[in-house]
Amino acid sequence: MSQTPASRQPFLGVPSSQSSGAVPYFRPFLVVVVAILITSIISWQHSRTMYKNTPSYSSFPCRSFSVVSFPFVLRSTRVVTENGTFPASIFVDRNGLISRVVSGLVEDSSWGCLHDVGNFVVMPGLIDPHVHVNEPGTDSEGFNTATLSAAAGGTTLIFDMPLNSHPACTTYESILEKSRIANSRQLWVDVGLIGGMIPGNLETLSDQVFRAGVMALKSFTIDSQAYDFPPVSIHEVEQVMLALRNLSIDGEMRYMIHAEIAPPGFSPNNYEGPSRSYMAFMRSRPDSFEVRAVQALIELSRKIDCPVYIVHISSADAAELVKQAKEEGIPIFAETCTQYLAFAADDIPDGHPEFKCVPPIRPNGNRKRLLRYLLQDNLFDVIASDHAPATPGEKCLEQGNVRMAYAGISGLQYRLPAVWTALRSYGVTFEQLAYWLSLSPAKIFHVDDRKGRIASGMEADFVIWDPESLFNVTESSCYFRHKKSAFIGKQYFGEVKETFLRGSRIFKSDAERGKLGTIVQQPRGVVIRNRLLEK
Repeated sequence: MSQTPASRQPFLGVPSSQSSGAVPYFRPFLVVVVAILITSIISWQHSRTMYKNTPSYSSFPCRSFSVVSFPFVLRSTRVVTENGTFPASIFVDRNGLISRVVSGLVEDSSWGCLHDVGNFVVMPGLIDPHVHVNEPGTDSEGFNTATLSAAAGGTTLIFDMPLNSHPACTTYESILEKSRIANSRQLWVDVGLIGGMIPGNLETLSDQVFRAGVMALKSFTIDSQAYDFPPVSIHEVEQVMLALRNLSIDGEMRYMIHAEIAPPGFSPNNYEGPSRSYMAFMRSRPDSFEVRAVQALIELSRKIDCPVYIVHISSADAAELVKQAKEEGIPIFAETCTQYLAFAADDIPDGHPEFKCVPPIRPNGNRKRLLRYLLQDNLFDVIASDHAPATPGEKCLEQGNVRMAYAGISGLQYRLPAVWTALRSYGVTFEQLAYWLSLSPAKIFHVDDRKGRIASGMEADFVIWDPESLFNVTESSCYFRHKKSAFIGKQYFGEVKETFLRGSRIFKSDAERGKLGTIVQQPRGVVIRNRLLEK
């Protein structure tokens, strides 16, 4: 309740020489005081009833850089839901869950803090099922920096791949150790663990699935260049798929495959051409490697009726096979990655190993075909980052040696703006982006009962971003451990403004105050488990 300004109050006291005239003023003053007390008591009792056990709340608009307190209402003119994008108000309760979504912009802030983000787009927090955290065992990244860069990029759930860490999550004990280490770190976003399937590991499959808590399994069909993660043969892939189908989870535990098959005698770093040439490296991993592997996996899915998830498809020829398989009704999930949509081999100059990844980035004609499969044929289920960091020495940056450089790109933080920039001129919708980056991976990996959508009962995970904002990617704005990446120095539309995890703001851009840094609040991430384990 607003109070009367001091200059207009009915009683301020009188000089002692006029004390006899004070009595007429005392009664109105007493009435005002009593009225204020009664009003305050009623207001306090009302708030106590409505917000009992609520940590904190404020029935006024949230300040620009204040902590958004529970409960609160998040409103925008562009909220992305399964039913379209429209002005809406999202009510978040004190448990960090979405209570309801109301069409239109509410004015009443009696629910709690009112956080109005104007015309910024509000989408469900992004999910990236293909991230290499590389901890323990390396200095290339870690759970703290990986999840921090995820938060800065609007991602609220990552799946950690079993590669370049020792041990590489290929046994029951190693998965438990990885989970213990992850839980001991500062996790800014939620983390799911992927288990590795290697030759001779089939007998421990049920232990990995039911006791270690992995979200999915992964294998390579080509040399991964990791001594503790050797490739599997197609026959071994078949054995894993049969086991998954016959387990009580009915094949719903996803089997993720790095799909390349090389001819006998293949060696990753032994190929013809200048060591600094990206095109020479690209030719050493031709489309035929992917085509051969994808064709074999399609045949297995047709034969066994067990779905497989093909990671990072870079070849349009391989994508054509996936398209035909899906039209036939064969169960298969297809993932492509940011770098295959954002870059083309034709534009990569020699001596820039920061662009090296496997499978390689291919020519612009191939990129345009991938875009067509994505936008016109609805071929791809997920756009992931395949965030695969390395130290500057491992990337051979000083020498510019593409041949000997580690194959991987750090791109977790820039997935949303890079994908949006690559697709915006083709008329892509916010709903399509939310599908590839949030909803579809949530469904594939069975977390769609809590994540991937802005709807009642879901966790209040949000990314708030400006699709019209053009910004420069600089080393000072990177949160991953080593500030070298193919994305550095680029310009993208779609700056991430804020990220929320279960209703808590874990990231806020500080650009509006003229700073390159950010304001990041207390981390809240956890290591999650697959709900299939509860069956």
